[in-house]
Amino acid sequence: MPLPSWPEDVPFSPQADSVKDIDPMLAPIKTEMEGGNVRLRGRPGDNVGIVPQVIRMTNAQYNTFTAWGKGDVSNWTARFTADVWLGSSFGNKVCQFHEGRAPKPGYVDDDIIDVAMTLRVYDY
Repeated sequence: MPLPSWPEDVPFSPQADSVKDIDPMLAPIKTEMEGGNVRLRGRPGDNVGIVPQVIRMTNAQYNTFTAWGKGDVSNWTARFTADVWLGSSFGNKVCQFHEGRAPKPGYVDDDIIDVAMTLRVYDY
């Protein structure tokens, strides 16, 4: 079964100043040992980046986006494909909303919404 794709009529390009604290990989597994030592271990196969971003949308685009997130993406939990900013260009990647958290709208004016979200980007 193919993954759902980001809705065509919803912008995917983030606000330039919103893509700052990209984590290019998941944090290592941390184990605290007796005596205060800490052991850090990479996660094999976890080539996953965490990408926070804000995308500006109109009310109509936001309504389309929320219907897609609740329906096609199973209440913001399923994987999907989207064009994502990779630092120097966009690439089409498999994504998921980080920890299943729904994007947060921030109303700029009557018809403009800045939608904040954090994506898990696979094969980042």
